[in-house]
Amino acid sequence: MVGQYWGLGQNAGQALRGVYYFKTANKIQADGMATVKGHGHAVVASDEESLGWSEDLAANTTEASTFDHCDRYFAFNASHKRALVKAFPKARDGVVVTGSARGDLLRSASYERPHPRPYILFNTSFGRTNSTWGDVNKAMDLYATALQLDRSKPETAALMKARVDYEVAALRETKALLAWFIEQKSHDIVIRPHPSERVELWREVAKGHPHVRVVAESDPYPWTKHAALMIHSDSTLGVEVTLLGTPALNISPLEDWSKRLIVRDVNFTVASAEEAYGPVEQLLKAGAGPLAAPYRTDIFPEKSAEITARELVKLLPKPTRLNQMGWAPAQRNEQERAKFTVSPQEFRQALGRVLALTGGAKIEGMDLDDSVVFLMPP
Repeated sequence: MVGQYWGLGQNAGQALRGVYYFKTANKIQADGMATVKGHGHAVVASDEESLGWSEDLAANTTEASTFDHCDRYFAFNASHKRALVKAFPKARDGVVVTGSARGDLLRSASYERPHPRPYILFNTSFGRTNSTWGDVNKAMDLYATALQLDRSKPETAALMKARVDYEVAALRETKALLAWFIEQKSHDIVIRPHPSERVELWREVAKGHPHVRVVAESDPYPWTKHAALMIHSDSTLGVEVTLLGTPALNISPLEDWSKRLIVRDVNFTVASAEEAYGPVEQLLKAGAGPLAAPYRTDIFPEKSAEITARELVKLLPKPTRLNQMGWAPAQRNEQERAKFTVSPQEFRQALGRVLALTGGAKIEGMDLDDSVVFLMPP
């Protein structure tokens, strides 16, 4: 079963006994692990949010109670494992370095071009200062809850301030660079907001400019793969884009926050829109300059999907006859729907890219719920 968190979690008691795989490991997810473990499932966790962090901080987005419920934890690389074991000594025997299956897909999958004309892609990620919740304090409360941070503590307050200050500065420079591109009119411009962002801000920016398009709630990889240039602000996509071969410009204006991340090590980085003008013109006019330089491609270990699958198989119970499941539709609010909704067509396209890597495997799918699919051999 593959799909959104709410439907899978709410139906843990009805689901066939097996393995629940959590893609993040914050406080909210760890509470979900406890629930599904109580229903007799094995629990596996990874943490895609840690991908862009430096080793000193790579364990910070993992909740300690994860290791009270987790049978295996899949680390991205050796440095990620070192960070986890240092922070959580009891995790030592449960952490396995598998890499990320996304690395395999990004190296080999093909994506149809989503836009016919050459375009510049802005992948924005301002989920606190431009939050779907409409309020930065509400967004930061959720951020602190997920990381189990006490906002009354001075160190937490300093961290929260650094995060907000960074987003304010990054949003200012992103909008300035976007305005410059709009005036150039050399390329179409595609703005892809993060699911946690308020889309209206970007639609207002695009209004009156027919060569500017906002694509909300969309798969990032086709857009990223075919862009003439991807622009972001210390996003995890900046790490992943190294495997897609797309030139990437990272706008990273404040050292206090961005020094915590590895994105500067793998993407050409500027602190302001003005610093970007020259390198961008070099790339778009002559295919030269620092944005055209080779990228690091060693972020993800090879054959991550195969290694991950072998670890999952070790935890699976013996096969049993499939009986009717009493699956209940998930109760989701509008924010949750906006954050994760996948149409049947989108899911089958994604599944096709996965199956292309398996050497001819056949899988049939059945829709269980909104954005939840049950997969099985034919």
